[in-house]
Amino acid sequence: MTSGRLFRLSSHFLNVTIFLPVSSVFAFPYIFYILEYTKPENIIDKIFDGCIRDINQLAKRRDYVRTLSSLRIEEYQRRLFAALNQLDDILSFTQFKETKSVIIGNFRRILDVYITAKQDLPENIYAITPTMKSDISFRATAATFVGRERYDQFFEKKCFRMLGNSYQ
Repeated sequence: MTSGRLFRLSSHFLNVTIFLPVSSVFAFPYIFYILEYTKPENIIDKIFDGCIRDINQLAKRRDYVRTLSSLRIEEYQRRLFAALNQLDDILSFTQFKETKSVIIGNFRRILDVYITAKQDLPENIYAITPTMKSDISFRATAATFVGRERYDQFFEKKCFRMLGNSYQ
């Protein structure tokens, strides 16, 4: 055998018997992790949990939140609206009935938690901020908010609108 042929055989043997099994041991768990992490149900649960956590944080820290700057209040508003918009987008684009039913159930649970915690939420969370004005639901109904500085039912109406759209 020539040295070139021997090198090819040994590199083939090394690749097939050592590198392929070792890389498989490391690659497949990562692939399965990514597949599990990107399942629609897991994404929906993560968005839902973040929204519920934000509502509960605002309710528990009512006195603390009163002293927060308007930028911090806008951040809470942005996160709450983003969670609802993400769930609405997933609901619009998914074809699976089971996933749609999970999202609709999560809208209901978000509303339950929000309405229960509403009396404990700080008053400045209802202020009409640039974040609220940039929300698509607010812009669609902007004529009803002319001259108002705050809007108490915006979050509920947004949830009810999304629930209504899901049944069309």
